[in-house]
Amino acid sequence: KDTQRRKDFTGEMKVHLAQLDFYRENKKDDLYFETANNILDLNKKNKLDQDDLLFAINKIKEVAGFMQINLVKNKNTDEVKYNKGDFKKIMRYFDILSILDKNKKNQYRYYQGETALSIHNYQQALKYYVKAVMNSKKLKDNGDITKKSLEAMLSTIEFAQFKKSKDNQYTIFAFKNYLLFYPKAEKSQTIYQKLFNKYYELQNSDNAVNTLIVYKYNYPADEIIHREMLTQILDTYIKEKNTDKLTAWINKIEKGYLSFKSDYIQNSIAALGRLLFNKYQEMEKNGKIKEATEGYESIYDSKKYPNRIKAEAAYAIATLYQEQNNARESYKWLQKSLSIYEDKDLFEVTSSLLVLAKGYRLLQNFKLSSNLADLVSKRFCQEKFKDKFKEKNEFYEILISNSAVDKTEAKELLKIESDFSGCQMEKHFVEKTQLDNFERLILNEDQKEAIEYFSAHSDNEKMARQMGRFLKFKFWVAPANSKEKVKKEILAIYDKYPSIQIGDLFTQYEKVVEFREKIQNLTFTFTNKEKFDEEKYNSEIEQYFSIITSLNNEAIALSKESNPEEVILIRDVLARPYYALMDTINAYVPQGVDIKYIDGFKAGMRQITESLAAKGLQVDREKVAYLQKNNFFFEVQKHDKFINEKERINENADERLRENLNYHSAFLFSNTMDLTRGQKK
Repeated sequence: KDTQRRKDFTGEMKVHLAQLDFYRENKKDDLYFETANNILDLNKKNKLDQDDLLFAINKIKEVAGFMQINLVKNKNTDEVKYNKGDFKKIMRYFDILSILDKNKKNQYRYYQGETALSIHNYQQALKYYVKAVMNSKKLKDNGDITKKSLEAMLSTIEFAQFKKSKDNQYTIFAFKNYLLFYPKAEKSQTIYQKLFNKYYELQNSDNAVNTLIVYKYNYPADEIIHREMLTQILDTYIKEKNTDKLTAWINKIEKGYLSFKSDYIQNSIAALGRLLFNKYQEMEKNGKIKEATEGYESIYDSKKYPNRIKAEAAYAIATLYQEQNNARESYKWLQKSLSIYEDKDLFEVTSSLLVLAKGYRLLQNFKLSSNLADLVSKRFCQEKFKDKFKEKNEFYEILISNSAVDKTEAKELLKIESDFSGCQMEKHFVEKTQLDNFERLILNEDQKEAIEYFSAHSDNEKMARQMGRFLKFKFWVAPANSKEKVKKEILAIYDKYPSIQIGDLFTQYEKVVEFREKIQNLTFTFTNKEKFDEEKYNSEIEQYFSIITSLNNEAIALSKESNPEEVILIRDVLARPYYALMDTINAYVPQGVDIKYIDGFKAGMRQITESLAAKGLQVDREKVAYLQKNNFFFEVQKHDKFINEKERINENADERLRENLNYHSAFLFSNTMDLTRGQKK
């Protein structure tokens, strides 16, 4: 009290030092604790003698250390037992010491952490370890206490049972500060890797990169590990689509950074190109065609991107120009693309190339469409496409179709077939295509082209049958005055190619022609004497009726062996005898009889001529019904000349009738769209 009254701070301090000794000797812990706090207060208000202060620090430290050691008797049990009052005193002693002895503040915080750790209060221990490290940073102390604090942190974190975010926070703090204080210590090499992995796990690319850079600086020999780390970083940039940072790093590794292998560098560049490519695709989707085109061009023009990326960029430009209906500019870029595309990569996009080829066709640029189809087909001549032969077939089909746009020529079709004869195409498809090609020539009704094409495929049975039907068709459409000439031409073809199976085409036809000529040359004449011979007249009528009946029977027998065209020719003349006999009877005037007899004769003959006319009309109706039944363009034919029964005698009318019948029979019975259609008889 006296020193306090006199404000003798030095004397007061000495009294406190004496108290510390006295209370300790007499085990007065509470008074000792109170005196320590009094010394702290005195120090806050006054500048004390350093020697006295040092004595106080040592005395308090000694007691705190002793209490710390004895706080927990059995440290090996899971649930420790300790005196909470003592714990608070120990922690307070270290607080007092950290103020009195500022230069060792980190040490006292470490001791506090150790004290908390001894009672298994891991979270509180970690807080003090952190304070210890923070004070070490202020003091720039990388001594033993700092290392112990950090190592204690690392060993304690897993026991603290923090939430994940808090756990990560403490872990990163410990790793980062350990490396800051000890960049090349024994454990640092491993901690660099652990810190990097932690940042990578948390997707903190920037800090992961910084860790890698420092690690590489301090451990340059660990290049393999550095490459693995950077590989992970680049993968992250690819996932994040961070083209700027990816570009910067690729530029570094291209110059030899970390000695990456060439294939990895190329793959990384490809990944970068792909990201940029996707970026421009997004522009394209958003309608920024000009910007997208310029972006693709920048990829194509750059020397650093691999050929595949450049090829894809040029390909993208080609599709953009096609969408803008600019076929020429599109194909120009497509050629650039195809020239640098490797086969294995290009083969993957053949379906897209097929779409482009069809697109050029839609733009009416058949040449470019064929050029592309030809190029792809030949380039992958020996390859089996994904969908078996589907795409290869379609490219081939485009070539065939385009060749027929202006004019279908056998020579051009045969050249295409020859060019692709060794391309392992589906046999069924090739045969079908040949039949389709032949049908195109038939539709053009160009016999010369059809024969030229058939001559290259004469062993094709289906085409041979089709050729036979076509030649029959050509024969039936030929005018009457040209049929003999056509017949000779067809027989010449048949001699060369018996497989067309038309050997019996003319056998029956000639019988029908002979039958028609017989009827067309048929005349009826009655004997006309000075005195009418009724008996002779009746005998001749019976004879003529017998001739007509015989012709009808002959027509029936002939029709059974005839095809529909020939049946038409037969039916065409069947009514003629009835009308001819009718006209002959009507024209006949008996001689040597009176007018009354003649009137009676005419009246008697009228019944016969009306019957003949009715029979002739019936035969013509049956002819029309036959056409209608067989569906031979009846709507056209029913208006034709052959319905006018009376136009028979005049040779010109007869010729017109015959020509009409020949004309209709040509495509009444042979449809070029379906030469296999059967007929009803």
